Amino acid sequence: MFSFYKENRDYVNKILYTMLFFAAVYIVIKFLLPFIAPFVFGYLFSLLLSPFVNFLEKKFKAGRGLATAFVMIVFILIVGFIINLIAVNVSRQAQAFAEALPEYARQTNEAVLNFETRFNRFFELMPQNLRSFFNTAMENFEEGATNFMSSALQMGGGGLIRTIPAALIGTLIWLVSSFFFTKDRYVIKNFMQKKTPDSVADGFEVSKEKMGEALKGYVKAQLTIMSIIAVIATAGLFAMRYPYALLVGIIIAFVDALPLFGSGLIIIPWAIISAISGDMTRMVSLLALYLAIILARQLLEPKILGNRLGVHPILMLLSIYVGLRLFGVLGIIAGPISVVMAVGMFSDE
Repeated sequence: MFSFYKENRDYVNKILYTMLFFAAVYIVIKFLLPFIAPFVFGYLFSLLLSPFVNFLEKKFKAGRGLATAFVMIVFILIVGFIINLIAVNVSRQAQAFAEALPEYARQTNEAVLNFETRFNRFFELMPQNLRSFFNTAMENFEEGATNFMSSALQMGGGGLIRTIPAALIGTLIWLVSSFFFTKDRYVIKNFMQKKTPDSVADGFEVSKEKMGEALKGYVKAQLTIMSIIAVIATAGLFAMRYPYALLVGIIIAFVDALPLFGSGLIIIPWAIISAISGDMTRMVSLLALYLAIILARQLLEPKILGNRLGVHPILMLLSIYVGLRLFGVLGIIAGPISVVMAVGMFSDE
């Protein structure tokens, strides 16, 4: 056994380190993340701010605390201005959409009633046993759907009320912690170096650098793909002369980024409703848009994501499934990111 280990030390160590890495990821996400999330986001935010703070500190000989406060204020103002600029257009479309929603609901209801009338005519021609089966199935479905929606609304409403104060406190802790992580960056770094053995510190720095590069590559790739999908969806809806093209295009891009859902979650039901209501032109246009989004993602994802990170699509799919089973919805994001970081950490390059 020991001779096998000596002959294959590098491979065995990589396997053991990988197992330890994923065990640590599981423990952190499952048990620690709910308590330390604001500090994690604060540290990541400090990594973004540090280059600008370093520039001000060296160029203008400013104190690090003052430079950190200035950069944070400027960054928040710029991001706030951009978000406000986008939000103004989106909110206008959202308001107009909300005002038009009753009319859409009326049209959809009419289309469903017409479809139901046609279906009932066909239903009357069925044998009695088959009709009884369909009636029982529909009653069970309606009862289950009603109970589910009622429970979801009750849980969602109560959860939202409880979440708002926690979110405000978490945001405050995030901003304050990011200030201190940035301001005292080198103090914290020196303290950690003094308390950590050199061999462990060197290995951690190499691993951190590889993981950081892999994570940045993953985030950049996903943001690039989302931006392109948003442009395609918005342009397609604009060509269809849909009045809320920007709002719905952005929503489609976000939904399309969720691996288990995709843009079909919005476009397919929309196309079906259009077909039921007799608007075949819109149905064909929506299906063409859906096909364009699928093709764009299929062409872009391997090129942008796979080639850059060297992670096979099967491995990404496995990470999504395992992450979902272990952590719920959070695992859809945490699973792929963990795999990307592990591949970057243990790569030979």
